[in-house]
Amino acid sequence: MEAKRRRSLTAAKESFEITNRQVFQKVLIIFIAWQGLSTILHLITLSFSNMSSRTDRWHAFPNNDFLDSFFRWDSGWYRTIVEAGYSYQVGEQSNVAFFPLYPSLVSLITHAFHFNLFIVGLALSNACLLAALFFVYKISLIYLSREISNKVLILLLIFPVSFFYSTLYTESLYLLTISASF
Repeated sequence: MEAKRRRSLTAAKESFEITNRQVFQKVLIIFIAWQGLSTILHLITLSFSNMSSRTDRWHAFPNNDFLDSFFRWDSGWYRTIVEAGYSYQVGEQSNVAFFPLYPSLVSLITHAFHFNLFIVGLALSNACLLAALFFVYKISLIYLSREISNKVLILLLIFPVSFFYSTLYTESLYLLTISASF
């Protein structure tokens, strides 16, 4: 009786793993397609811009407009947090408004493996996005059909500001923590 029960539990576990593998494969295909489309649109946009001649802002990669364009606006604040920590000066803009989890993870990985903090941030954001898509897809499968669950991911990724999920921003980590909590 006990052996039969163990085999039943093993079979249930194996079917669950296969399901997770299939879900991950589906999510990975959608993620790769989105990254490819985003890269093409990014390159087209860069062909019309004049970023490298701008001297009014910092550049993460001054000799590479493609990589440099992923690091704008609040990326500078995250850079200062990773490099120097939080600071507050009365009457000036400050980085204390930014939550510490993302810069802490970037700093930890950067210092542990001696990688460039911008590349670590980019990789971390994309890894968090991929994991978040997995959880969003699993949640949507509970309530929706497989076809509509695919559309949920596609709509999430074609949203006009979805490019922030792949930059030195906290959005993908936020989406991951929210979706994983369900």
